Parts: sequence; C-alpha cells; structure tokens
Amino acid sequence: MVKLVPDNLEPGPKETCQVIVLYEDVAAREFAVRSSKELSESIQPGGPVEVRWFPVDALIEAGAAREMAQWAALADLIVFAGERAGDWPGEVKMWIESWVSQRGEREGAIVGIMVPERAASPVEIASLKEVYLRHTAHRAGMDYLCHVPPAISKGIPDSPESCSARAGQITSLLDEILSTAAHQCSLRR
Repeated sequence: MVKLVPDNLEPGPKETCQVIVLYEDVAAREFAVRSSKELSESIQPGGPVEVRWFPVDALIEAGAAREMAQWAALADLIVFAGERAGDWPGEVKMWIESWVSQRGEREGAIVGIMVPERAASPVEIASLKEVYLRHTAHRAGMDYLCHVPPAISKGIPDSPESCSARAGQITSLLDEILSTAAHQCSLRR
C-alpha cells in the first residue's frame, strides 16, 4: 500500500490552508488544474497552502480511504473534480459520509469543479454530483462553491473585540433593511 499521508494527522499551523482535491480521471484533474491555475494564491494570498491530490480510484482501498477521510475532516477546502454526467460512485459517497461527522464545528468549503460537456446548453441545471455535494456541505456546516473562488480571505477572528467591532458596523445592506423596516413601521401607525 502506498502511504498517502503521514501518521501524525494534526492540522498544520493555523495560517496554513489545507486543501484536498479528489478527481475522477485525468481529464477532470487537468480541468481542475486549469480552473485553479494559481490555486495557492487564490485560496490564501501570501499564505502557505498545502494541497493534496487524490484519484477517486484510491478510495477502493480501505486503508487509503480511511487516511484520506482523516485529511478531509481537517481540510479547509475539499475540491471534487469530475464529469458532469452521472452520479458519484458508491465508494465516493461512502468516503464522504465517513468524514462528514468528524468535522465537528470546523469551518470550510466543498468545491465542485465539473468538466463542462462539449454540447453544453447556455442554461445548465445542477448535476446529480453537484446536488449531492451541495447537500453534503449543508449537513457538514460547510459552504458549497461551484468553482474555485478568485480569493478566499482568512477566517473571521473569534475574539470578543472582533465580534463587537463587527456588530457595530452598519453596511449598506443593513442600512437598507433598517430604513425599509422603519418606513413600514411608520406606515402602520
């Protein structure tokens, strides 16, 4: 058996962004690479990023799947690259279910990068794979993205001072909501 990860599965330093990419085949891997040309910089500008690439075929071996699941439970970003058509194989779904409950309250995102079909229509609906990933992200308390984002900023600090500062900010959206609510209240009187 090829050892995919070290025995020590402690997460890296907090500032290191942990990324796992699971790809169906060579075409999906190449598409994921092209879609995320500057993956390191787009995920965490200026910061260290640790990316691990795994083929779906590796999930057939129980030991490798278990180790990959441990990495997924710790990852900040889990990227799935595959063909749009069809559904994920049973091994992929079993693997996903094995780490979803292990994440706890850990923030993160699942990214679905689907290779576009040659005769793609201008209006596309989500594939079965994308729907499954979206539901999985919801159950795991993660975000779901349908492509690698241009930039992901660092997490929001958890300090009381940070929370207090954010609570006092009135954004344009909040201002609009408050103005609309105040206007509706004045109409009812």
